[in-house]
Amino acid sequence: LPPIFVQTGANEVLLSDSTRFAERAAAAGVMIELEVVDHMWHVFQAFAGMMPEATNALIRASEFIRSATPARAPSATPPTVTVG
Repeated sequence: LPPIFVQTGANEVLLSDSTRFAERAAAAGVMIELEVVDHMWHVFQAFAGMMPEATNALIRASEFIRSATPARAPSATPPTVTVG
C-alpha cells in the first residue's frame, strides 16, 4: 500500500476504527501517520476557513501528500484531454 495519512478527531464516533486501521497497517509494514485532533468530531475538516483546527488539519494533510508524492518535472507541453 502507499503511504497513508489518517486524520480523525478525538470525539470521532469512528475513532476506534481509525486507530485499529492504523495499527494493522503499521503491523503490515505500511508507512502510516495517524493524527488525532483534540475535541474534534467526524469530518471536522469540512469547517476549514471557519475553524483554525479544520484549516490546520487540511494544511497538514496537504503537507503529507507533498512529502509522500514524488515531485513531477514540468512538461514542455501541457497534457491534452479528449472528451467524447
